[in-house]
Amino acid sequence: MKCNSAQIGDVASFRKVSIKPDAGTIYHCYSLPAFDNARKPEILDGSEILSNKLHIENGDILVNKLNMRFKRIWPINSLQANSVCSTEFVPLCPNEKVDRNYLLYILMSDDFANALSGMRTGTSGSHQRVKPEWILDYKFPLPSIEKQRRIGSFLSSLDQKIAINTKLNGYLEELLLAQFTALSPNENWTEGRADSYYEIGIGKTPPRKEPEWFSDVKADNHVWLSIKDMGEAGTYSLDSSEYLTDAAVNGKNVRRVPAGSVLLSFKLTVGRVKIAGCNMTTNEAIACFASDDKRKLAYAYPYLRSFDYGKLGSTSSIATAVNSKTVKAMPFAMPDDLELSEFYLSTKPIYEQLLATAKESRFLAQLRDVLLPKLMSGEIDVSKVDLTQLNSHLA
Repeated sequence: MKCNSAQIGDVASFRKVSIKPDAGTIYHCYSLPAFDNARKPEILDGSEILSNKLHIENGDILVNKLNMRFKRIWPINSLQANSVCSTEFVPLCPNEKVDRNYLLYILMSDDFANALSGMRTGTSGSHQRVKPEWILDYKFPLPSIEKQRRIGSFLSSLDQKIAINTKLNGYLEELLLAQFTALSPNENWTEGRADSYYEIGIGKTPPRKEPEWFSDVKADNHVWLSIKDMGEAGTYSLDSSEYLTDAAVNGKNVRRVPAGSVLLSFKLTVGRVKIAGCNMTTNEAIACFASDDKRKLAYAYPYLRSFDYGKLGSTSSIATAVNSKTVKAMPFAMPDDLELSEFYLSTKPIYEQLLATAKESRFLAQLRDVLLPKLMSGEIDVSKVDLTQLNSHLA
């Protein structure tokens, strides 16, 4: 039996009530930078918000207008008072014709992103927007509400497991940082520039006017980490939103980052720290701290996470004066050989679990993305999936 189809506008409305923030009132602002920063709304006084925002309510789904391929789709599940969103989002309010989870996964699908990306306006690679009416006109399969609910429940089970993993890794990271804080510098420690302890290299961006160097597909290409990618929750980075071809890495002399290296953002957004979970590359806003001594890498991550970057230059919430020379000259206090070894041995199991859990979450996300179009098209019959067993396995 052929599945019915519908447009987004048939099952959801565009909530477009404009709000002018009042000085002296605290707002929770859902913006693109907030999405990229582990999806945490910015908490701002109205005086800090310089443009009108949009009213949002619990149950809304925010769809980004800018650079659709990045899939900044933000479901609003627990809203604080005075919550607003950037006009770079289109807030969608689902109606009774659609299961909210089903609609969410339609909006997260490659088909939706690819279709809207092909209709974008703007010539700059970083400023390609879609119009709200294009989102509302998007056509998609709409099975019975019962099938919608089963598909939504199936896919959300995978996301719930990913959320549990993220929470677990958050606890493990707190434990890791607590062990670092417990270290007590003494006369046996040494002090020096960061580049006296680590090989520090800077990433690179090939010419943007030459699109042949870039790809949206991971296969046979190189992970190319950006500051946006570093905003994702977690200690390890395993993937990126954009990739470089092998010809770009070799022909443009892009620095290769070995797995286990510690990465630091030092332009625009200063102080994001990640560990490379695989061999990768980065753009020029990210510094790589590499070493053949695994003990030093285990120490570098919490050190850089705890460092006060305000000491490196004049800073603001938007930009800083930090450059690569400043990063290489950062002051480092290094434990003596014995204490460094003890710290490494005590934190090694934590790092191993952090990486294993991150890899599991990545696998579940890939599984979700592979199954999504098959479930939507009916290629996989969701009625034959035992959701009780699935939920039990993922718990």
